[in-house]
Amino acid sequence: PDATRQNVYHYTGGESNKEENTESCPAAITCGVPSVTTSLPLLSEPDDNESFTEHLLKSNIRKHKLRQRQRSSNVEDIDVSTDVSSVDTCLSDLELDNLPVSEPVPFISRLSRHDVLSVTFADTDGEKENEVPEATPASETPVVTPMNSATKRVSYPSPAVEVCHDEYVVIKKKSFEQVVIKNCPDCLSKKVKVEFTKRHLETFVTVECEECEVKCDEEPHTVHELNGFTCLSVYGEMLRGGGYSSFSRANALKTFPVLNSHLYQQYAENITKLAIEKCEKILEQSRNIVRDEYGKLGQMPNEVGILPVNVTYDGTCHTRGHDSNLGLGVAIDAETKLVLDYFVLSKYCSRCSVLKTLLDKKKITQIKYDTERVKHSPKCAKNYSGTSDNMEVEAAKILWPRSLDYNMRFDVMVSDGDTATFTNLKNMNNGDGPYPGVKVTKEECINHFSKRLKHRLGQLVKNAYSEKLLESGKKGKQFSLRGKDSLTDATIHKLASYFVNNIRKHMNADVKSMRNGVLASLYHCISTDEKPQHHLCPVGADSWCFHQRATSNNETPPSHNTMEVRLRLEPEDEAAVKKIYEELTSEEMMLCLKGCTQITNKSLHQLVGTYCPKTIYKVKRDLDFASAVAVSEYNAGYEKSCLDTSFGLKRSSVTQQKLRQLDARMQLPQGHQRKRIVKDTSYVPGGY
Repeated sequence: PDATRQNVYHYTGGESNKEENTESCPAAITCGVPSVTTSLPLLSEPDDNESFTEHLLKSNIRKHKLRQRQRSSNVEDIDVSTDVSSVDTCLSDLELDNLPVSEPVPFISRLSRHDVLSVTFADTDGEKENEVPEATPASETPVVTPMNSATKRVSYPSPAVEVCHDEYVVIKKKSFEQVVIKNCPDCLSKKVKVEFTKRHLETFVTVECEECEVKCDEEPHTVHELNGFTCLSVYGEMLRGGGYSSFSRANALKTFPVLNSHLYQQYAENITKLAIEKCEKILEQSRNIVRDEYGKLGQMPNEVGILPVNVTYDGTCHTRGHDSNLGLGVAIDAETKLVLDYFVLSKYCSRCSVLKTLLDKKKITQIKYDTERVKHSPKCAKNYSGTSDNMEVEAAKILWPRSLDYNMRFDVMVSDGDTATFTNLKNMNNGDGPYPGVKVTKEECINHFSKRLKHRLGQLVKNAYSEKLLESGKKGKQFSLRGKDSLTDATIHKLASYFVNNIRKHMNADVKSMRNGVLASLYHCISTDEKPQHHLCPVGADSWCFHQRATSNNETPPSHNTMEVRLRLEPEDEAAVKKIYEELTSEEMMLCLKGCTQITNKSLHQLVGTYCPKTIYKVKRDLDFASAVAVSEYNAGYEKSCLDTSFGLKRSSVTQQKLRQLDARMQLPQGHQRKRIVKDTSYVPGGY
């Protein structure tokens, strides 16, 4: 403590173990327990050879003496051994008489983590150092009560804020000009009466002329009895993944009217319906584009008008983990990369949960419960009963038969290594599959296939070790496939990259050529000067293999030690690596690789996550909106999928410019989307 400040410590502790209590919390001697406390001023600062804890301990001794004097004054039969003279004195009798005395406090054995420490500093500028302040009566001594974190936040002193009762309004520019000019549009008279009418977030102006009695007003924009500008505001909040809480708080900060929760939900439901309707129109247009593209490739519909297509399928859950209430399955065409269909699953409905709780607490009867469930069933959000892990499978079992409704058939499914979805599709209709008489085949995603190679090589490195005795005497592991010219993480990553690249190069070739191309990368890396193994590498002067290039040019090949990736393994380890490659490049495996990936599905899932964040609680309506908007933007772009014109509003030039910038950014190659977009000024009046 500073020498110019006086410290008053409010302490509540036991009559014994004072030294233990003090040492357990030396920084502050206050424990928030419900009892009367004693306020004692520290009369002096700690000495140079005295610790702060020892200095505070003197205060503890003084309080003990005060309790003894109080008992001796109120109780006749007091033990003589408890006389204050047996305790080391730090105050004189005169000083003790001037100090406030309080009731004895109960003994507390130790401090709890919930005890709140409180220290009050009272400025004593201008007073003499070590001067004893005026005693405070015991009745006026403040009582320290327990405080939790919420009480601290509420009781935290805040500066006085001047409240302004004015507010901002949203008004059209044309209406604002009428208010400023204050002239009648017909007779130009200035004797006009201006009235403001609020409708949710927007303000409408009515100008009434007193001379010609002409009333110029503007009807509010309504979409199903909802205001257009308010729809636009709620739509913007939903696009950023927020909800009613953030929307109302933002409006309050901007001094806009705050909608109630029920009205906000009405707007959100209406916007979700409009988003789904627009998404259905875009999906129908996308399916027509897919039919045209397959026709250019020579693949036509069959005699009944059904077009077989190849799709990449993947599912996702709203929350991370295995306990999500919401799930999504998406089927994307493998050729055009356009979304063909999607389905949202939910295993929770808030209304059904409330009714069930009321029934369990016997607040409603069974008849009332059944009646409400029948009324609620058309709007029930729950459409799935099962585990969260099985949502992807259930969505696929709905999407595959539904493809016949728009004259398509998903014959080939490109998916990851998870075989549960494909197995359940084959078992539909008693083993006939989703299309009786037509077999659905599965192709592997090459990105996930390369992950298999990484995993198996990683397991090989993990299990290839021998035990050794460390210097400490304990047994340790010595891995034989780690270190220079071995299977390090960087080397395994390079081998997986070579694996995928060779599959892409031989995507249109036969199985043997694809297999030899993959094995060539391995044999090239394990080659040495003594034993070159480049028989599978492509020959010619333009070959990627340095050994084959030098041979074609009749030159001496350089040393194999100059290779970027080289493996120098023991014979048994080299044989284990070759075995892994042989298994992954078998004919059965190569037939499942057509060079397709699920990266389009992952990209769409990320876009859905921006509108429906995984870290915020959401319901099925939120995921319906996010999925519809993401699919529309993914297939048609931002400009064609924006809902502003669906609210009865005209699109502004500012909105048009921003949407076209976003569309131009979508067309950039991957990795170049962060570059600055040149603004298109062709549609801005007067140029930009």
